[in-house]
Amino acid sequence: MTADVPGDVLTLGDRVTVRRLALEDLSGRSGNVIGIVSRHDQDRVSATIAETEIVNPNAHGVGPQGPTGRGLAVLTLNPNLGADPLPHAGASMTARVTRSLIRSPAMGTGCGLFAFNFAPSASISVDVSGSVIGGGVIASGGVSRPDAVNDSRTVLASDHNPYRDDTGIRARHSASVGTCRAAPEPRFRFRTRGRRATHYAFTL
Repeated sequence: MTADVPGDVLTLGDRVTVRRLALEDLSGRSGNVIGIVSRHDQDRVSATIAETEIVNPNAHGVGPQGPTGRGLAVLTLNPNLGADPLPHAGASMTARVTRSLIRSPAMGTGCGLFAFNFAPSASISVDVSGSVIGGGVIASGGVSRPDAVNDSRTVLASDHNPYRDDTGIRARHSASVGTCRAAPEPRFRFRTRGRRATHYAFTL
């Protein structure tokens, strides 16, 4: 990215594959490097990122259009904060990340992967394998903006992926997860292979 304009550097549509690219954002810009986001209610988007390097030099924040400063943002949207158009109810986003690298070198505040439902009855599925995620993961089953979000679901699966802090400052958390309601509680699965923990999957 060479111009200081807002928005995602690259937005992926349905059945799109990004392969063997290096994508680097402009420091100080407001946006994300790659967005996989809903476009309307009942939308379906499934996209793949393979053998790709993503460099996010910016701290994570929030702008009028939603989260900023993420390497990869997977979202179901509420595009107008309580006014028309309405949230993208029933939307379903699927992201597959394989053999890729996300770097987030902002001083202690970079975010590698961000997965949130801002719409009700929506779902997000993210499957990451054989990749390196700098900046960790922030995910939630649902967050109001300000419309209430109910019956939404976020599923993250991780297989053979190191998660690391790219700033040289010890990170307090490699993952932050939450639900959109008190019950049922999030379900976590944890499996080890050999001496190392290599597979995680959790549903929000």
